[in-house]
Amino acid sequence: MKNTYLSFATSAVLTASVMIAGSTARAEDLPQTKLYQQFSVTQGFSDSELPVLQRAGAADQNKVTSDLIGKLRLAGTYQSTKLGTKLHITGEQWSLDVAGDGSAAEYRDLAVEARSHSLAKPLSEQMPAAELEQKGRAFIASRPSIPRSRCA
Repeated sequence: MKNTYLSFATSAVLTASVMIAGSTARAEDLPQTKLYQQFSVTQGFSDSELPVLQRAGAADQNKVTSDLIGKLRLAGTYQSTKLGTKLHITGEQWSLDVAGDGSAAEYRDLAVEARSHSLAKPLSEQMPAAELEQKGRAFIASRPSIPRSRCA
């Protein structure tokens, strides 16, 4: 009798494991990942490239906000509100959310989002994964390495 219960329990655990492993979504299959793949990073900025930003220890939320507004060259008037611990800044065509401890921020360019669908290429023109990986590795290799002590 014990062998029957043990066999049943083992079968149930194995079946559940297979079902969980089979239903796990891969990151590249998620809709938001596919949407992000269609955006062009360079369309939101007047510069052809951005300097590499390095994350450091937590800083003052207001200092981080003013630094980001300056570095991203966000012009015009803006409004700030507190959403919980986050500081939410909105301009005419952009928004910026800064974490309470200043350790993280999220920037959205509403003008780029509005025209993103017109900039999208058909899936038939999608770059093959091997070519994309090769270009990514070449880009990374062309950049000077950052000492580990500066990456916090």
